[in-house]
Amino acid sequence: MAHTEHHGVNHETTDAHVGGVVRLLVITTGFLVVSFALMAWMLSSFKASREAADVKPAPIAQRTGDRQPPLPRLQTTPYADLKSFQASETQVLETYAWVDQANGVVRVPIADAIRRVATNGLPAFAPVAPGGTAAGGPAAAPVAPGGATAGGPAAAPVH
Repeated sequence: MAHTEHHGVNHETTDAHVGGVVRLLVITTGFLVVSFALMAWMLSSFKASREAADVKPAPIAQRTGDRQPPLPRLQTTPYADLKSFQASETQVLETYAWVDQANGVVRVPIADAIRRVATNGLPAFAPVAPGGTAAGGPAAAPVAPGGATAGGPAAAPVH
């Protein structure tokens, strides 16, 4: 292969100037040192001005223990609260209790109520007149499945 010559194109005859490279490194290092020193001074002055501007809280604000945050408060133990709620609801659904003892209203366990409705059917109630009272009067008793009212003589079954 023939060697071609390029006229006007030559290689470098000298190396890089070490003095210029060292000067660049010294200037860059000096700039960084001055920048870091300035940033440290600014940080300390900002921190001092913030501490000087902070107002000490009143002594009543430093109390602990008996203070509650304003409503609404977040639950601190949601799983324990849920477990307690479910236990109270289960107790209501699975026990007998008086709802209104004077009028003879009793709470029956839900399993018992379902079994009783499945075997006996739903009780028939006296129709309600447009005025809001039962057809038999203001205190009409429910009609039992056999047609007799609770506490009274047998009446015609209500359909």
